Amino acid sequence: MSGQWNMPEYVPRHPPPLPSLWIILGVYVVIQALGAAITIITWGARPMDSGDFLIRLLVLPVSLTCGLCGLFYATYARDGNLARLWNYLGEATTAERRKWAQERVAIVACTTLTPEPELAERMLGLEGPKPANTGKFLALPQPSADATITRLEDVLTTLLTPMAGTVSQTMMSGHLHVCLQSTTQADLAELQQLWPRLGLTNNVHFSWVSLDENVSLTTPWWTADYRQPDARLTLGCQLHIENETPAWSEMAVALLTTTPERLAKRYSRPIKPLAYLFRPIAAEPDRASEALATLLRAEQAPRDRLKQVWLSGLVKPLRHAVAAAVKDSELDSPVHVLDEAVGDVGPVGALLVQALAAQMVQHGQGVQLVAAPAPSQAPALGLEWNMVGVELAQIDEVRYEGMPSYNLPLCLGLTGFGNGLIWGADTLGVKSPAFFWTMVGVMVALPILLTAASWIRDQLLTDEFFEALE
Repeated sequence: MSGQWNMPEYVPRHPPPLPSLWIILGVYVVIQALGAAITIITWGARPMDSGDFLIRLLVLPVSLTCGLCGLFYATYARDGNLARLWNYLGEATTAERRKWAQERVAIVACTTLTPEPELAERMLGLEGPKPANTGKFLALPQPSADATITRLEDVLTTLLTPMAGTVSQTMMSGHLHVCLQSTTQADLAELQQLWPRLGLTNNVHFSWVSLDENVSLTTPWWTADYRQPDARLTLGCQLHIENETPAWSEMAVALLTTTPERLAKRYSRPIKPLAYLFRPIAAEPDRASEALATLLRAEQAPRDRLKQVWLSGLVKPLRHAVAAAVKDSELDSPVHVLDEAVGDVGPVGALLVQALAAQMVQHGQGVQLVAAPAPSQAPALGLEWNMVGVELAQIDEVRYEGMPSYNLPLCLGLTGFGNGLIWGADTLGVKSPAFFWTMVGVMVALPILLTAASWIRDQLLTDEFFEALE
């Protein structure tokens, strides 16, 4: 499983309840009574209207009360600040990683060609009987009777014509990258010749990918390349080769994708995407359940809106791993296997299942969960989970509630003891300028020293927190 998908599972710490502040009044009353009694008994016949008498009677009890109560409450303030900082780190890290996980690609338009008509609707039981073609190698409907049109040209025309208007609107002032996945690189020349005849944009760059590779709809958008296009049109054409035994069922798909930022900033008129394709997570078969649990914990989309689960092109061990993962996650959603509906899906099945899921989002079927072979690995070695939907789970802003890097009761307590020492030394006749100025210097530096000590303590707790996540 991808290391960047380490969604934190921290144990919240609960701040200890602060004791009643009435304790301070009780302590003050006791100390004040004892101080008054001791002062009166030991004062003797000296006049009581002197400053020393008032210091012993009033100032010293208040200073001692501040010192004792400050130290008593300091432990609660320290533990409370540490607990709040720990919980803040957990909530902030979770929110940050959820924002990373919620990055998405917008599917602006898509078209599919499959051997079975209304494939997605029938698989979900919305229209007609559910198709059953396990193990078959189905062909697309017969091409046009025009002998001058090749099979590939007919398929590409059927794919692109319905979305030509959307492509033109989306690319009115931008650059388009068209990627064709097909049998041979010579197919790209046919696409380039067909393109202007369909009246599509001239500001376009073409590329070709073989059927031996798994094409990702998301990875190209998150690569560090300043030459990113404004939109990508991914075409998958999987056709039988004449006079050769079929290796898979025929199918074709077209997906026009871009980023939400480009949709929001570049175009004068808002373009509403069909669906969002959220950041996927890849996993080995034995970690499929863990990966799905991590994906669901990231809350890319509201979990209660997850209505359908799609599988495509997974070998038997991966299908079993997916079934176990869905069960472990307690998802109450039906599972639809594309291989059972159209036969052997082949490499284009990974693109087709994303398009079908996006179409069903438009049919009000909520969030769709897709499991397909991981693009970066051999199909037998790994799978990829991803969500398709238009709804985003809310990520609340995290704020630190507390007094970071400072323990006010401790500062007040030490200041109270310091004041008591200064006034006590003065009234007892220990009038040393060196002692006085030393105490004043210590009290002035005390807030700075305590702030530095608390900052170091917070850094140690932060290091402890992130070590616990690894």
